[in-house]
Amino acid sequence: MTYYAKPVGTPWEEVGFAFNKSVVKDLLRSHYRFEGIVMTDWNVIDSATVGDITFGPNAFGLEHMTPSERLKIAVELGVDQFGGDICTELVVELVRSGQLTVTRIDQSVRRLLLEKFRLGLFESRFVDIEAAKAVGSDVELQRKGREAQAAALTLLSNPEQLLPIKPGARVYTEGLNLGDSWDGFVQVKAPEEADVILVRLDAPWEADPDSVLGDFFHGGSLEFAPDTVDRLRKLSTHAPVIASVFLERPAILAPLLPHVKVLVGDFGIADTVLADALSGAQQLTGQLPFDIPETMKAVEESREDVPFDTAQPLFTHGHSASMAATPSV
Repeated sequence: MTYYAKPVGTPWEEVGFAFNKSVVKDLLRSHYRFEGIVMTDWNVIDSATVGDITFGPNAFGLEHMTPSERLKIAVELGVDQFGGDICTELVVELVRSGQLTVTRIDQSVRRLLLEKFRLGLFESRFVDIEAAKAVGSDVELQRKGREAQAAALTLLSNPEQLLPIKPGARVYTEGLNLGDSWDGFVQVKAPEEADVILVRLDAPWEADPDSVLGDFFHGGSLEFAPDTVDRLRKLSTHAPVIASVFLERPAILAPLLPHVKVLVGDFGIADTVLADALSGAQQLTGQLPFDIPETMKAVEESREDVPFDTAQPLFTHGHSASMAATPSV
C-alpha cells in the first residue's frame, strides 16, 4: 500500500507515492521484482464525502490534474487497486480511448484473482463458523497470544527497583480489574488500604472537530490532561504508584514521572497478563519501538516523516529498564 506523502529534497519526483515512478515502478516493481498487488491509500484519485466532510483527493503534487489523468499515471506505473476510489468508469474510458491497454488491465486482474484463488475464496466464500470457534477457543493459541502480549511489555522506569510485587501485597487498581486476587495480590477498595497502587492509562488523544474520522484515528495532543496527572499525584500520597500506559501513540510521559515509582509501556495487554508480569512470573523484556518525546513542543518542531527527529527524547528507541530479581513491594 502506497502512502499519501511525497518525497521532498530527494532525487525522486515530488509527487505522491501512488504516482511516483521512482517508488512504484523503479524500486518496487523493477529493483525488488515485486509481482504482488500494489494498492493505494484512500482517495488519491478523487474525493469522497464522509458524513459532512469531503475527504480527498489526496494527490500531492498532482492537484492540478483530473481524476482520469491521475488514474492513468498510477496504473501505468504498476498500481493494481485503489483504496476508497470507486471509479471503474474511468478505467473503461481510458481503455476505450487507447490510453490504457487491455493487456495492462489484465495484468492487475490476474494479480488480484491469483490472490483470491490462493485464499480459496472461489471454492469457499464464507467463514466456517465452527472452525472460527475452534480457533478462537484454542487454549494453545491463547497461550501464545498471552506470551506475545507479555513479551512486548516494556519497563520504562523503575529507579527504586520496586518490581516485582511481593505475594500477598494489597493492591488498589484504577483502569483495570484483577478480581478478588491474582498472582497472590489482594485487591483493596481504597488507596489508603494499599501497599501498592496499579493504574492503567491510555495514551492521550483529542477529538477532531473538523472530521468525523478524527476520533477513529486518535489525533491531537500527546499530553495527558492536568486532571490525570493530578490524580496520580494524589494516589502517590498513599502508596507507591505503578502506571502502565497503552502506547498506541508516543505519549508525553514526563509529567507522570514525579508521581509514579514504576512506569510501564504496553501495546495492548490483558489485565491478568500485566499482573503476571508485575508479580515477577516473567521478566519484562520488551524494548521501546520508538522514541518517547520529552515535550509536545519537541513534537511540533520535529519533521513529520523523519524517525527519531524529536529533540532530547525522554526515552529512546530500544530503551528498557531493569527489574529486581526478588520482590520488593
